[in-house]
Amino acid sequence: MKAEDIKIEDITIEYKGKKTALNPRLIERQNVSKEGVKKLVEIHLERLKIEDEMENTDDPTLLHELALKRQNTEYRLQKVWGFPENSDYHRWWEVPKCKCPWMDNSDNYPTKYRIIRDDCPVHGKIPKKKNIFQKIVDFFKKISISIA
Repeated sequence: MKAEDIKIEDITIEYKGKKTALNPRLIERQNVSKEGVKKLVEIHLERLKIEDEMENTDDPTLLHELALKRQNTEYRLQKVWGFPENSDYHRWWEVPKCKCPWMDNSDNYPTKYRIIRDDCPVHGKIPKKKNIFQKIVDFFKKISISIA
């Protein structure tokens, strides 16, 4: 598809007041078809919705799941663009709620080297959920009643 044949409305992605557009020169260089452009817009919109879900939760398990879904959209974008599927080119530390060091990971981009904080709710360790007995013990500890 030639850049001069591309209509701005066909390459614009808008979601909740955020607006961005696909790069028309890249579309031409990568020889992306009209159907491919539509697919790219759909995948970008899906990614924005996933990021919105991430903004609206503090559940580390759900954040991990959403990060994996987002990563899947990155692979799909690479495929439609005609690039090799390679996670080295994913800007994974730029997702909502991520506490991993932005500058260090930006400096390492695009490599396999990643710096992940253990306490990152998105990429760090998922805290184990407490069973009901542990919750009862914690409750009694809070109200200072001895259960022994």
